[in-house]
Order: sequence, then C-alpha cells, then structure tokens
Amino acid sequence: MAKRRSLVSTSQPATVEQTEIVRANVHRVTEKSPSYVSLYTNDIQVQLSPWDVRLIVGQIDSIGLTVEDPTVVVQQVGELRLSLPLAKKLTLILVNQLKGYEQRIGTIHIPED
Repeated sequence: MAKRRSLVSTSQPATVEQTEIVRANVHRVTEKSPSYVSLYTNDIQVQLSPWDVRLIVGQIDSIGLTVEDPTVVVQQVGELRLSLPLAKKLTLILVNQLKGYEQRIGTIHIPED
C-alpha cells in the first residue's frame, strides 16, 4: 500500500501540492485465493467509462464456420474490471514486455481482420 509523506515540516499541515506518494518497501507474498481461476482467451472486448476499464474475455468457436455462413460464436468466459490508473500501468507493462519478447524471439505477427 502506498503511503503519503509530507515534504514540509510536521508543524504545518501539508497541502495536496506538498505531498507525494511514496511506495512502501515491503516484502510481497502472493497466495492464490480459493476462487482463483485461470482463463484462456483469444477474443477481448474493451469498454471504458470515466471510472474504470472493463475487459470482457472470450473464446472464439469457429467450428462450423463456412463461406456461406461466416458466423463465429464467441463464448464469454469472464470479465476483468480495472481502475484507470491500473489499466494505464498495465498497458505500459505489456508494451514493455512485448518489446522485450520481440527483441529476443522475433516479431509477433497480427492476423488481418
């Protein structure tokens, strides 16, 4: 959890402009919740509001796909809701991780729509 540290002496109350967020140097222990799930997705819908980002994940079922009927069924398997700051941080982390992967392994090709 982040804590706030005042940049002024403690004899004066700090204002918003005089504080900064300081990351706590803590030991992090990760445990899986009893409700933990692992999902595979090859389809994602993104919804954005002023308060959060919603990622609706699904699996595309292309069984029975034909030229005459080019309909695929997307089975929604879950959704993930993120605060806007966390969504932005996740975006930066993903971009960084993908750049590193492509430098080590090679270009990730995106199929055309």
